[in-house]
This record gives sequence, C-alpha cells and structure tokens, in this order.
Amino acid sequence: MDLPGSQADLTADQYDDLRERLPGWYPILTNAGMATGPRQYVKALADRWVRAAQTYVDAAEHLTLLRYEDFCADKRGSIEALARSLGRPVVRDITGSQDRQFQPRGDREVTPAAFFGEDNLRRIEHTCGALMSRFGYPATD
Repeated sequence: MDLPGSQADLTADQYDDLRERLPGWYPILTNAGMATGPRQYVKALADRWVRAAQTYVDAAEHLTLLRYEDFCADKRGSIEALARSLGRPVVRDITGSQDRQFQPRGDREVTPAAFFGEDNLRRIEHTCGALMSRFGYPATD
C-alpha cells in the first residue's frame, strides 16, 4: 500500500490518497463498520486481527486454520491438505502458477521493529498479545 508503519497516525493527505488509490483499504484502515469505531491505523489492523483470531478460537472445531506463512512455505501441500479436509478432490496441480506475483513484494529484510517503530509495535503486541502465542507468534522483544 506504500504506507509507513511507524507514524503516530496517517495524515489527512495520506488518508485522502488511500481513499483514491485503494478505496477498498480505506474502510479497513479507518475501522469502518467495526463496533469499536475509528482507531489509529495500526491499531485498527490489530483490532481486526484479534477479531479474526478470536472468531477462529470460538469456532475452531468447525474451521480449518491455515496460517499465511505456512501456506507460503508449502502452497501446493497446503491447498491439497485443505481440499482433502473439506472432502473435495484435488483437481489441478498449481505448481506452475503458485508463485505468480499479484501485488508488489514487500521488503523481506525489514524487521517488525524497524517497520512499525517502538510505539506501533507496542500497540500491536498490547492488542494482539493474548492470542499471538496461541497461533505460534512470539512477542518481538
């Protein structure tokens, strides 16, 4: 999205630019539709992660967990295992197209602390911390 992670909040110009460039992301980063109301942009994303994680925890016996990093580590295996768990046949081999880039690749070298900065990383861990370990995510201290 070409936004910094470490600002105290986005500026009015950044929100306006986001609304124009990526209108689908604007309500996500402004917490539109969430009962908690508007939040600082990193806190809004953290709130949404907690809501999704808690939804899984509350209904885990009816859902299949597939973490993004596990999918990235074994795309074909993840898709095939998911299809089998749903009782669906594996119809196509995705090997030839599994690494097609659909959006610009992020900087894989940057650490969470470097990207988010101390204050926003603290916001994330304060908001998400109670559920992070349940999903195998350690605190970043």
